[in-house]
Formats: sequence, structure tokens, C-alpha cells
Amino acid sequence: MLLGDRRVRGLLLAGWLPISLSVGAEGALVPYAAGLGRPGTAGLMLGAGVMTGQAAGIAAGGALAGFAGAGPAVALCGGAAVASCLALGRHLRT
Repeated sequence: MLLGDRRVRGLLLAGWLPISLSVGAEGALVPYAAGLGRPGTAGLMLGAGVMTGQAAGIAAGGALAGFAGAGPAVALCGGAAVASCLALGRHLRT
């Protein structure tokens, strides 16, 4: 019944696709962090990647859609992305 409507199929795909891609990233990132000898950094790497991706997605989506109100969201996600990347860099140096 849900898959019978074309609009609902598109919404379901839009909801399932990002989650499936993030699971693949987790599956590759955890062994990579362990290979670096720092398995505890996997969470920081995921956080930095997610926040950077959100900021880029909001900026690109806002620019493509002509949404002027995307600025505060980009600033918030961008600030969180910078903070998580700095925390990751500091953790990797020690």
C-alpha cells in the first residue's frame, strides 16, 4: 500500500538512502581507526564527517533552492564541524 504511491516511494528512498550510506561508512571507519592504532578515534571521525557533511549539504541545498534562511543552519553545523575536526586533530596528535 505504501509503495503504491509514487511520492511515498520517493520519500521512503530519501529516508533510507542516507542511513544505508552511513552504515557503510561506519563499517569501513572502525577498522581504519583500529589500523591507525587508535580505535577510540572512530567516534570522533564519524562525528567530524557527519557534521561536515551536514554543513555542506545545508549550504548546497540552500544555494540550489534559493533558501536565504539556510545561513544560520550552515553557521551552526559549520561551527560544530570545525569543533569536532579540531577535537579529532588534537586527539590524533596525542
